[in-house]
Amino acid sequence: MAKSNTKNNSLEDSTHYLDTYLSQKVRAFIEKNYYERINFQSSLDHLVHDKTFMNKMNNHIALFADHGVVHVRNVAALILDTLETIHGIHIPSRSPYRFNMMKGYGVITAYFHDIGMIHFSTFGRATHSEFAAQELYTPELDPYLKIIWNDNCGNLPWRITQLCKKGLIQAEPETVLRECLALVPAHSKSAFPIDILNHSPRLREHILTLLQYDLEYLYYKNQIKKLEEKRKKTPSSKKQSLEKEIKKFQRLLASKEKTKFTSKTKTILSRLYGKDLKNAFSWLLSSNPEVLEFVEDLKDTLRTLRCADALRQRGTSFKTSGGYQIFVSQYTGNAIFALTNQKQQMFLLELDTPHAVGEANIQRCEYTKTGHLIISFYTGFFHTEKALHHSAQCVAMIINDILGDVIDSLKFPTHHPYHENREPIQILLENVHDNWRYTQLVSDALKKINPSLKQRIQYKTPLSNIPLLEKQRYLNAKDLAWSNEKKTDFLENIAKKGFKISRIKLSRAFREIRYIELSKGEYLFEVNSPPGFVYIPLGKGLVGVPLGGYTSFEIAPYSLIGNSSVIAGTQRNASVLATQSVSALMIPQDIYLSFWHDTYDENQLKKTLTGLYSLKSSS
Repeated sequence: MAKSNTKNNSLEDSTHYLDTYLSQKVRAFIEKNYYERINFQSSLDHLVHDKTFMNKMNNHIALFADHGVVHVRNVAALILDTLETIHGIHIPSRSPYRFNMMKGYGVITAYFHDIGMIHFSTFGRATHSEFAAQELYTPELDPYLKIIWNDNCGNLPWRITQLCKKGLIQAEPETVLRECLALVPAHSKSAFPIDILNHSPRLREHILTLLQYDLEYLYYKNQIKKLEEKRKKTPSSKKQSLEKEIKKFQRLLASKEKTKFTSKTKTILSRLYGKDLKNAFSWLLSSNPEVLEFVEDLKDTLRTLRCADALRQRGTSFKTSGGYQIFVSQYTGNAIFALTNQKQQMFLLELDTPHAVGEANIQRCEYTKTGHLIISFYTGFFHTEKALHHSAQCVAMIINDILGDVIDSLKFPTHHPYHENREPIQILLENVHDNWRYTQLVSDALKKINPSLKQRIQYKTPLSNIPLLEKQRYLNAKDLAWSNEKKTDFLENIAKKGFKISRIKLSRAFREIRYIELSKGEYLFEVNSPPGFVYIPLGKGLVGVPLGGYTSFEIAPYSLIGNSSVIAGTQRNASVLATQSVSALMIPQDIYLSFWHDTYDENQLKKTLTGLYSLKSSS
């Protein structure tokens, strides 16, 4: 027992800052009664007794992305970061008072957003967002909603109190709090299409539907709707099986007609609202400016929750709810699940599951400071072309899903100032150091899946394996603001040093290049450091100090420095020191290898040397 408490305390230490927005007592209750149950049901020792898992492991919910304790903490932290990043860029700026409440509301709804996953089945996953809304109207949650109210968690209760005191909202303040939290299904784009979130009357109507009806009844209705949409896109020759499925769910829906109103929330609904729900969520229909501001704050927080959930941790940090690491086989491109049990036995299960294959190779997916999305990958190296293309295709599919959540969630109604007056989100794909082709293959697959993204995709230099000194220098350096004429003169100067420039195109080769200035005594790079950049000095002042006992040497202006280690992928074999102030260009290795690197063949070199030395032709 002592070990368990120590572990829990350690986990709490890493998330104590969330206490500012949500009482630790409430978080502990939610984690124990919902998210820990999800973790338990995903454990291998439990799954071996689950017939659905043993009969068909592929696509079983236990092997989906984490929906347990780590996940909810990750999303609760991410919503704070995401709000800070997109504030004033993708959502309008707020006063500190309003923005602080949005953070509180974000953390609270993040903690409730996936509690429905305790129903560990396809049905449970499909209705988990509706479950969360209904659960907030059960007696078990009453004491914890009371704590949220009494502790003024996230300053949300205070904001509600002020609106009610002014008579701007005609309802019991604590009831309004429950209603605000009951909007949590809006985290799901399938449960809450963005058009519903954007339109307050439809939003109110939709949430009242979710609260009143039995989950099975809602599930059957949604399945019929999805199948009917699919039928519209299916050729006549293949519609027969769809028709059978639709009729099956229509029969199931009819069987629930008499019991369609849920008994789960009926007691509290009647206690709060009486015989009908005409006063429920009525503040969503208010035209008062202060209430409208409040509603917009809630809506924009829910948009951000959708984004934060989509940008959850992936890659080697990506595990299932059972704590199984998922990674990619470089031989097949398939996903490998490291299934472990309480005896610490490990069973490596390989499955060709596209979602897992794609998610396992995404190292990070996050907003930049300017509101664009940057996505990086762990590896681009695979032993076969088939595995390479399979991974790239699956990664592109995941990126498209992420963008569907993020871009769709940030759509505003046509009358809103942010409907069109924003720069479109750019997708910045970071090149992979072990295979520059990989990012291009992902890009090509993504454009094929979603042609509307063609103008949004850009490539970024990878900085994950770069020495800290060089990384900071690059990030702090100036962009190269040269005219085409100056770039052409520069290329002619490096050509005089023997560098082949015939394949270099000005429109591509100078992207991501930085202009730097070194001071006397500063190292450009040190021996045995990993390659990351090629440098070209614009004047005198650099000295190379090589390995192997060779003599130090002065480096002439317009010489290429570090290109041999970049090309070979080996550590630097010399240190380079500035003996006086000197400026230089800094070319990232992916840009260099993609747009600068070129070699001579024997005949080309013979022709070049003949011209350079004014030799007579030997032919």
